Amino acid sequence: MANGIAESFNSWIAIERLMPVYCMLDQTRIKQMEMAGKRREEAERWTTELTPKMEERLKVQMEKSRRFSVHYSSPGVYEKSYSFPIHPITNVDMSSTDSASECILPPLAKRPPGRPRVKRFKSVGEVEKKLICCGHCGKMGTHNKLSCTEPLVQQ
Repeated sequence: MANGIAESFNSWIAIERLMPVYCMLDQTRIKQMEMAGKRREEAERWTTELTPKMEERLKVQMEKSRRFSVHYSSPGVYEKSYSFPIHPITNVDMSSTDSASECILPPLAKRPPGRPRVKRFKSVGEVEKKLICCGHCGKMGTHNKLSCTEPLVQQ
């Protein structure tokens, strides 16, 4: 499952995740049933086979297509247009003789040694910083002696 989908689902059931497992499953099922019911009621109000958003997109495309004109042709026109060979156009950097013989292969990929990571990388907002005791000012926080901004106390 993609990470974005999992995080979206987890945020959707944020309250339920704090409950015991059985209650969480039951509340999630109820939430899904309510959502399906709302969508069904909304779909019953539709007047066409398409969703309202797709119906609007279809109308816009139909308006755009009214500007085009269609020219009908005889069956021989297709054969005439493809009767002669079509040669590829070479680039300034490539010569036509070398490009046909060379074959570009993808780079060799090698798995890194060791066991693969199981835990996902957390985003910046998710990382919880541990509280540590500063050796300079003695306060609890997320800084240490080197990054302390408290002024030096004279004794």
